[in-house]
Amino acid sequence: MKFEKLDSAAENLVRKTAKGKKIKPEKVKKLQQLLGEKKSAYEEKLKTSMEPGKREKLEMRLKVVEAHIEKANQL
Repeated sequence: MKFEKLDSAAENLVRKTAKGKKIKPEKVKKLQQLLGEKKSAYEEKLKTSMEPGKREKLEMRLKVVEAHIEKANQL
């Protein structure tokens, strides 16, 4: 799943819980799985990337994914 779509899905789930709506545990588990996969992919890319601009973008996205993982764990 692309970063933008995954980011949007995570934000939507957080918004729904903030409004008091219940979320199915399967959706949270699926989101956690996708976020974990994306995190490991970004960590792997960081190991191989030497380009400073690309590394900054990957580090930023990795931080966003880690924040979403923490939020998903709280749901």
